Parts: sequence; C-alpha cells; structure tokens
Amino acid sequence: MHTQVLQSLSKIGHYNETEQSQITDRLEEANVGAGEYLLSEGEVCRHFSFLDKGLVGHYYRTSELEQVNIHLWKPGDWVLDHQSFTSRKPSVNRIVCVEESTVLRISIDSLHELIGISPTFFSLGRILEAAATNSYHQDIKSSPEEKYRRLLDKEPGLLQHFPLKQIASYLGMTPETLSRVRKKISL
Repeated sequence: MHTQVLQSLSKIGHYNETEQSQITDRLEEANVGAGEYLLSEGEVCRHFSFLDKGLVGHYYRTSELEQVNIHLWKPGDWVLDHQSFTSRKPSVNRIVCVEESTVLRISIDSLHELIGISPTFFSLGRILEAAATNSYHQDIKSSPEEKYRRLLDKEPGLLQHFPLKQIASYLGMTPETLSRVRKKISL
C-alpha cells in the first residue's frame, strides 16, 4: 500500500530506505465513507493525506445551497487545507469524501519530528507548496477556455470522476459557461 506514496514522494525528493521507513512508519491509514469529512469547517487541519483510493473535494459554502470547490482530488493526490495546516488556525473550508476513500495521513507533529531527524525531510514541504498553488478558482486572469484547456492538459482524470457542476465550480465558472466552452473546444 505504501508503494504509491513512496512513488509520489520520489518526485519531490530522494529518500533512502531508512528515510522511506521513517516516513511510512508515521503514516496512519483511514477508511472514510462517502459524504464523511476529513476536515469540517471550524476544525484545524492537523494532517496531510495521500489519497490512496476514492475521490475527495475541498470547498467552502457561500450559501446554504451553493459551494465553491477549491480542489478536487483523485487517487495519487495529496489532500490538505493549506491555510489551516500551516497557520494551525480553524479552517473556513471543508474536505469531504465524494465516495468511499482510503487515505494515508501524516500529522504536522510527525512532519516536524521527521525534519528534526534529518534536513532531507524539508523536501516534504513541496507537498504543501503544491497544495497552495493548485487552485483554478483563484485564477482570475485566465479565460474560461484557458482554464478548461489547462485542466484537460494537467488533470484530465478529474473530468472522468466529478460531476460537471463541481468541475465548473472548481474552474470558477458557471455550469452553463463550462458547457459552452466544452462545446466550442469539441468542434
């Protein structure tokens, strides 16, 4: 089960066998049902998690009926609320499992412990950096077509797993705009 985690980590740094064991020994497995939260609004994000199986969404509510998707994660992605995790303040967002999911998570305390063992583990911070910069809805400079093309290029798997309404919210556009863009691109 740790094979995928170690493959993901090999993309951000080089870890020898001892260091790999130090990381995997600190991973906690959690099986989470569809509709259950990994993080609720008002909680502090104390872990970052590797999504081994399932689908997870990260969002905030603008009203009782409307949500804005910040991130959509599929297996192989790292899941966290960057702002809450780094500031250790309560989140204004929610992280919910869209379907039954399995995550392997590591706590911020374990991360600090690893960094205390070896400076090599500072490279784990790249997971945090990626979480902070991978947000389409904050991209106000790109056109809807540019956002959709970038999604097709970088994360095409999301289109296979999430409803178009969630994809539209993730891209910062209405479902109608997404429909027009998809139609235009497919011509």
